[in-house]
Amino acid sequence: MKALLAVVVAVAVLICAQVVAAQAPLGGSDVMTYGKINGRAWRSMPDAAKITYVVGALEGAMSASPAEYAAKYMLGELKTGEVRDAIDRFFAEPENILINVIEALHIVAMRVMGASQQSIDTEVSVDRMVANGAPERKK
Repeated sequence: MKALLAVVVAVAVLICAQVVAAQAPLGGSDVMTYGKINGRAWRSMPDAAKITYVVGALEGAMSASPAEYAAKYMLGELKTGEVRDAIDRFFAEPENILINVIEALHIVAMRVMGASQQSIDTEVSVDRMVANGAPERKK
């Protein structure tokens, strides 16, 4: 069963990567941060690809490390489309655009889990600093 899940997750990630690559400018460095897709990539993806990404990321995180999944990505009763909408709102702020999508998913989960606004703001601030220091920004 885990092998099948790994294949499903890999296919989902490949589909999302192909969608992003097809829409990225040459070199694609503006849609990647530390080799992972960022808010620019997310904003260029169609809704179906966003849903596929969310499902694949959550299933991959759950399979790879149930403890990390429980600590970072618990989304309560949110439906996949609601998670997509929350990530869309996060990336509507231009200063968040270089943050990896997986980190945006973590921020959404923090909100759902009731983290304080100060904790969320600190996490976002650190994510922005890290994203701005990525190798893709130094070209």
